[in-house]
Amino acid sequence: MIHNWIPLKGVGLLKFGTSIDQFVQDGTAVFIDTSDSTGWSTYAYDNESLRINVERGKIVSIACYEQCLLNETDLIGLDFELIERILGCATEVNPDVLLINEDPQEVFEFDNVGAQVWVKNGRVVTVICDDGN
Repeated sequence: MIHNWIPLKGVGLLKFGTSIDQFVQDGTAVFIDTSDSTGWSTYAYDNESLRINVERGKIVSIACYEQCLLNETDLIGLDFELIERILGCATEVNPDVLLINEDPQEVFEFDNVGAQVWVKNGRVVTVICDDGN
């Protein structure tokens, strides 16, 4: 499935602020768990290539792990040096660094387009998209 990201709006058929119900009912979204820290429910979508975070039944963010197309460019796997130019905005100078499976990943925030970009060894590995709020 193609995952076209429309900044601040959604990814593919998944739109921020809309109900998760239709995707659960048709079997394309499967409940995984509920976060202790945020209270959000997380659903797997498209064989877990996307994770959907839901608050009070509404989609609040979408994590893209295998593909995130913006204007026909797949951000996943891209060299991070290209990201600011593609997104048309700058990020903070000192990103958070988190250990994921013993590997450090840098987390860059692009608030004006509603994106959090996770980078490992200079390459984008995850893009978490939201509505910018």
